[in-house]
Amino acid sequence: MPPKRKSRRPRKSQPVSPEKLRATAKSPPPLVRRKRERALKSQPASAPVGTKKPRGKRRKDGAIPQSNRFFKATRILDESETEYLIEWAEKNPKVGKTYEPSWHPKTCASRELVKEWEMDKDGKEWAAKGIVDEDKYRYKVAWENHPKTGEVFEDTWEPKAFVSKSLVQDWENSLSMRTNAFTSLVREDEASASGEDEGEEAADQGQDDDDEDADDALQHQISQEMLNTPVSTGNRDPIV
Repeated sequence: MPPKRKSRRPRKSQPVSPEKLRATAKSPPPLVRRKRERALKSQPASAPVGTKKPRGKRRKDGAIPQSNRFFKATRILDESETEYLIEWAEKNPKVGKTYEPSWHPKTCASRELVKEWEMDKDGKEWAAKGIVDEDKYRYKVAWENHPKTGEVFEDTWEPKAFVSKSLVQDWENSLSMRTNAFTSLVREDEASASGEDEGEEAADQGQDDDDEDADDALQHQISQEMLNTPVSTGNRDPIV
C-alpha cells in the first residue's frame, strides 16, 4: 500500500506595504469618475468583488455560512504584482464602521472593478490645486476649475497611487510647516507665562520690602516718642 501523501496547503498571500508600490501621476477627471460611479451603483450587488472560496455546507436554517459571503466593494485603491488593495462598501456590524481596505489576490477581483481600475490608470492627467487632507490609503484632492467651461469641481478622495509625487511633496512640506509653527507658538506661550510668573514674584517681593520698611519706620517713631517723654519718678513735692 503506497504511503499517504501530505496535502499541500496553499500559501497565504502576504500583504504588500503601500510604501513599496510604484507611484503614478495619473488621475481620471472627476466628471468621468462620477459617471462610472453612477453606473456601478446601478449594477446588482453580486457584481462587485467577492472572495472565491469553496462552497460550504448550509446550516439547518438554510443560511449560507459567513465565510462564503460575497462582500460588496467600492473600488480598487492600489495593486502589487499579485494583489489588489480593495476598498469595501459594507460596514462591520460589530463596530458600525466600513471595513478597512485590505489586500486580496487578483483572482478574487471582479471584472467590473478591474476594468474600472485599468481605466483609472490609463486616464488622462487632470490639473489639481493640491492635497487638502489624507487618511491611511487616500488623499483628498482639490481640483482646478474646468479650463474651458470654468466649472468648479468638488474635492474628492483619490487613491494614493494616483496622486503625483510633486503634490505629495507639497502636502508633506505644508504639514511640516504647520507642525513647526505650532511648536514655536507653544514655546512662545510657555515663555510668556514664565515671564509673567517672574514679574508677579518680583512685585510680591517689592511689596514685602515696602511693608518691612514701613514697620521699621513706625518702630523708630515710637522709640523717639518714648525718649522725648519725661519719666515720673514717683516722688511727691513736699507739702508747705
